[in-house]
Amino acid sequence: MENILVVWIYQTNYNSPLSQSLIQKKILTLFHSMKAERSEEAAEEKLDASRCWFTRFKERSHLTT
Repeated sequence: MENILVVWIYQTNYNSPLSQSLIQKKILTLFHSMKAERSEEAAEEKLDASRCWFTRFKERSHLTT
């Protein structure tokens, strides 16, 4: 899922800079979309797109956003 987010960031960032808030909203949208597709098996999964998550995500993906 984070790989999809990185692709989206690079495609979107080409035209305009992205904020932390926008990236956090996008990952939650992706998460809920994928969760809905998986139905029961994902019913109890949660994602906390907090500031800490964002910091770790930037480190994992080597983003400079």
